Amino acid sequence: MNEVVQFLNESPIVYFSTIGVDGKPKVRPFQFMLAEEGKVFFCTSNQSVHKNLSL
Repeated sequence: MNEVVQFLNESPIVYFSTIGVDGKPKVRPFQFMLAEEGKVFFCTSNQSVHKNLSL
């Protein structure tokens, strides 16, 4: 986990690929925020991106 956190601290912008609600692929940048208790957290909004990740 330390290696992952180190990588994300050095390159805080990563890209997630999802399938949009329209069924088409979407690639969006996300910003690494923090790591806590063995979990990594990224910044996003509660709009369409959140809906795509929640499906």
